Amino acid sequence: MTHKHYITLVYYLTFIILGSATSIIGPTLHTLADNAGISLAQFGLYLFGRIVGYTAGTQLAGWLFDRFSGHKLLSSLLFLLGVAVFLTPWAHSLTLLVLVGLFTGVVESGVDVGGNTLTLWQHPGNVDSYMNGLHFTFGLGAFLAPLIVAQTISSDGVPLAYAILATTTLIPVLLLLFLPSPQQPTRSEDHTATISNPMIVFVLVSLIFLYVGVEVTLGDWLFTYAQELNLANESEAAYLTSAFWGSFTFGRLVGIPLARRFMARHILLADLVASVFFVALLLVWVDSTIVWIGVMGIGFCSASIFPTVMNIAEKNTHMSGQVTSLFFFGAGGGTLILPSMMGWIFETATPQTVMVIMLLSFVLMLGVYGMMLRVIAASHRAKTRVVAP
Repeated sequence: MTHKHYITLVYYLTFIILGSATSIIGPTLHTLADNAGISLAQFGLYLFGRIVGYTAGTQLAGWLFDRFSGHKLLSSLLFLLGVAVFLTPWAHSLTLLVLVGLFTGVVESGVDVGGNTLTLWQHPGNVDSYMNGLHFTFGLGAFLAPLIVAQTISSDGVPLAYAILATTTLIPVLLLLFLPSPQQPTRSEDHTATISNPMIVFVLVSLIFLYVGVEVTLGDWLFTYAQELNLANESEAAYLTSAFWGSFTFGRLVGIPLARRFMARHILLADLVASVFFVALLLVWVDSTIVWIGVMGIGFCSASIFPTVMNIAEKNTHMSGQVTSLFFFGAGGGTLILPSMMGWIFETATPQTVMVIMLLSFVLMLGVYGMMLRVIAASHRAKTRVVAP
């Protein structure tokens, strides 16, 4: 194993923890709300605060990673994430819960931006499979956290589950302190020509905006969705959440060799079309067995959307820390709207409204995909005219 690959494995461990910190919310949502003495609609304020922190933190993180030692900065952010995770189940009022959510969002965005940026810099020009691997480990962490909760939920072990997750952050915190940080690649003239067209970044960020809103909504509210429709009891709903993240993880694992074999735009189109099919299935067939098929299908098919968009971005623009942060600003914007609305939707509309919104989001992504193809083609034509004699 080369030194570069060893460093990449540490990034992967970091993203296992980040994925766990994201997915642990869904199966513990009711417990956290009860601890704070609030309703589900009010719990949406916690999610809102977390995403406000995440969205604001992305721009700060991009600026910081362009200017300071990447590994020392990422190590510090991971330590703060561990503190935030540990504090979450001990927030016994709405105000405290929202403040913890705001703090968690800021440090999460830093870890997210940092992990992606440093992976891009570690493997310039050859990042496809490494980027898919990074996001596979996010899915792995997201799969593991609900399993831990499912094993402890009957004994009111939610604080224990959060404490275990918080403690694991110390491993990559220590490892990163002793590893040299990668250098930002020098921008080439080709990249300069592409970056002069901001429409490429805008369209790709729009895809991230829509997709992450869907991913986080399912991850956070699937547990509640299954219970509200009487499709699962409390323990089964936790396992269903884990099944979503498990299929999501497997989808990202499969995406690693596919990224080497097929063009990114073809993978992205297949992901979007298949996701539309499985969401439609859940809309027309509400059943305790079909919900497992539909949820796992969505998880598997949508899993590689995010890393595939990042791979497309890496080939069409110069990915500085600041540019990378724009993608996570879009991600924060997506989660700012959909997940924070769900508590209100569950209390004022039918649970199936969730799937209607999911379907509309994926259809809109298909429309943005078509726009992406046109914008990239136009940029390549313009670049060809510039270099032509």
